Amino acid sequence: MATYGPPPPFQSSLVLHSRSEASDGRLVEGEYRTLLPDGRTQIVRYRSAPDTGFVAEVEYLGEAKPVPAVVKRHPRPPRRIRKTLLNAIRWGKMANFDRNCFF
Repeated sequence: MATYGPPPPFQSSLVLHSRSEASDGRLVEGEYRTLLPDGRTQIVRYRSAPDTGFVAEVEYLGEAKPVPAVVKRHPRPPRRIRKTLLNAIRWGKMANFDRNCFF
């Protein structure tokens, strides 16, 4: 049975490969490429103009490979601490404590 803890802090694994942008003062066009965690490359091409607004096209190159999930298991506390917690639960000192998380 796997146990899950709190989620890890957010870490972006995206790598920006290249970026280009051009503007004539009215129309802005650009492109950027990003390497995704699953091995694909994401290409975003965009245009922005006063009359049409912002328009983006997204394309993916390559084949997605599954990213393995990382499950961290916390070590059990030392026996003396488990015994102290168990006694506290038995004597009602920690009535709302979930005893299954340590034993």
